[in-house]
Amino acid sequence: MSPPTCGDYTIAWICALPVEVAAAKAILDEIHQSLLQPSTDPNAYIYGTISASTSISHLASTFRAIQFVLMVGIGGGVPSRTDDIQLGDVVISKSTGKYSGVIQYDHGKTVQGGCFEQTGMLNHPPQSLLTRIAHLQADQMAKKDNGILTIIQDVIKRNPDMNESFIPPGQDTDSLFRSSYQHIDNDKENKCVKCDKQQLVHRHPRNSRTPHIHYGLIASGDQMMEDSETRDRLTQQLGILYFKMEAVGLMNQLPTLVIRGISNYCNSHKHKDWQRYVALTVAVYTKLLLSLVPVRDTNLGLPSSNKVEIEKLKQLITMQDRPRRVAITGLEEVRKTQMDQYKESSIFWIPCTSHAMIEQAYLNITQTLALHDIKPAESEQGYILFTTQNRKLAMNLIPFDIVLIPDVD
Repeated sequence: MSPPTCGDYTIAWICALPVEVAAAKAILDEIHQSLLQPSTDPNAYIYGTISASTSISHLASTFRAIQFVLMVGIGGGVPSRTDDIQLGDVVISKSTGKYSGVIQYDHGKTVQGGCFEQTGMLNHPPQSLLTRIAHLQADQMAKKDNGILTIIQDVIKRNPDMNESFIPPGQDTDSLFRSSYQHIDNDKENKCVKCDKQQLVHRHPRNSRTPHIHYGLIASGDQMMEDSETRDRLTQQLGILYFKMEAVGLMNQLPTLVIRGISNYCNSHKHKDWQRYVALTVAVYTKLLLSLVPVRDTNLGLPSSNKVEIEKLKQLITMQDRPRRVAITGLEEVRKTQMDQYKESSIFWIPCTSHAMIEQAYLNITQTLALHDIKPAESEQGYILFTTQNRKLAMNLIPFDIVLIPDVD
């Protein structure tokens, strides 16, 4: 079998910390040799397979068959009366109400009454992954054992060097202090030995060490959240389960799901004892999820019967007197957005599910291109490409130049 090329990789797994990379690498079933990448792509990659970050724009240009992105890492969870969140648990971004699963809590405005109102909108996680998450959630509810601990033990057995540093810490190191009580010593490595244990929040012990999986809203900002009172105020307003720092603008460039492990409680009492084990836990959950995702053909992700429609689309947009507007219509997950796989095409996708999302998409485009003092475009080479599941809408927008993508059998 010939070695993989950049066009063979279909999933991007993004980590920010070295401990997250180490855990992700450990759960790969096979690690591949490094590939040459363009000088314009500054990212560092590890290549591999699972059987069954600087910038996503660089990643997408190097790996043109990428279907979705997983932002996997560790950070701060938000315990509350309604959510029994403990260290070692995992949080999955999930749409809640008007939010898409991830919210920029420092990108909005404060309205009457001191409430936060988001002014931008982020893409929703890919539906194909949400469907598999629902299946995994249902299976775990029925079995009451998600299998994570078994896989962790297997990974450590296969990687003896991880035996000491990636094993689960003792439950006595999982300490949740009252929000009003601050850490009394600036030395974070003392692990709260001087803190008043009378200020600990009483929680009912769990029957097993199996990590719990939570689904809901993840908050992102430019600064690390270490103020428990601010944490609680935002959580009460928005229903947040987790705080992270990575740039959320990446989510509007490719379909993205955020998967995070809880290694602290977003307060001044945080320490590093849980980081390695939590990084491995969240990597194992991600592997479980990917085991449910079917492998797609990297040749446009379409069966051969659909290549006729793609060829028709290519002809429409490359002819001399080509139309300035073209529509692609088809059911969900039939790969309507695959025209950006062609190297001769440069496409910016603008999700039009709301005015806020449209504005955010245009803002992301200007930032990507480093554009200033924007003026109306005057190019003779540009065209507008619509994709929609609604055939009637396509006909209203563009009566003639429509490409219908049939459902995948």
